[in-house]
Amino acid sequence: MSALLDALGVPRDRAADAAALSSAYRSALAGRRLLIVLDDARDCEQVRPLLPATPGCLAIVTGLRRLEGLTVTHNAQIITLNAMTRQESLQFLERRLDTDRLVAVPLNRVALHV
Repeated sequence: MSALLDALGVPRDRAADAAALSSAYRSALAGRRLLIVLDDARDCEQVRPLLPATPGCLAIVTGLRRLEGLTVTHNAQIITLNAMTRQESLQFLERRLDTDRLVAVPLNRVALHV
């Protein structure tokens, strides 16, 4: 939560509790149009305080588990994606990175989640 508040430029009390941080975060979202990406969520409880309740804000939550509890409490839509194969992952990297940069890193050091 602290990193999000910092990114939003919100001054905050370092000793604030979770409820105060959550309140400051929600206030900072008011009146803004933001896309918030919450990557590798562990469970619903981890992301609930970070989900925007403000019109104009949207959150994309990724994770290895289906967070079906969010469909009930936050009207979330669940989209299941298959993992990329190693070849698809390499092709993805090749399209986005400079070829020299990709070649400079031995393939056994490239962290691919397959």
